[in-house]
Amino acid sequence: MEFAFIFANFGVEVTVVESLNECLSGFDQDVCEEITQIASDIGIRMYFGAKVEEIIKSEDGMCVVSFNQQGRVKYILAEKVLMATGRKPFFEGLGVEKLGIELNNSGRGIKVNERMQTNIPNIYAIGDVTGKLMLAHVASHQAMVAVKNIMEDPCQMEYNAVPSAIFTYPEIAAVGTLEKDAVKQGLEIEVGKFPFAANGKALTLG
Repeated sequence: MEFAFIFANFGVEVTVVESLNECLSGFDQDVCEEITQIASDIGIRMYFGAKVEEIIKSEDGMCVVSFNQQGRVKYILAEKVLMATGRKPFFEGLGVEKLGIELNNSGRGIKVNERMQTNIPNIYAIGDVTGKLMLAHVASHQAMVAVKNIMEDPCQMEYNAVPSAIFTYPEIAAVGTLEKDAVKQGLEIEVGKFPFAANGKALTLG
């Protein structure tokens, strides 16, 4: 969604084809609904629950994108296609197989414990290769945890309060347990809301 907003604000006609039933499903429902409405207001077209089946280049150089949404095949004609289907760790050149380092159950990351230690006691792994939260500040903290343990200062990695941000317009940020997850866990919560109309930056930007 970040690039959708960037290009839309540059005046580009943008269409988002999303396989899930909502955008930014990692955030609470009201946030998803609000950013979806804002995206629509600035002209971003969105198709949810849609799976891209084929992208071909026509004779005039345009891209023809075919996707299936609720059993119906639809088509989009575009000059450029940006694929954002996630990331996976890159192990090439690390000698993972040669060293006998175990991967996690999905095979998409090096298996580590809470000390950032692999199955080989003197080898630690941090960052995207662990297949966990692929964020720079997470990697930095994982590194600090690993170094402390290497220096025999016991320390464990925790992931329950990792801040994240989505640079749409307006921006979205979150830290800690989401409201929907807290409800599922049976936690007692209080929800507070603060209107943009009372926010200084929002007033400045109109």
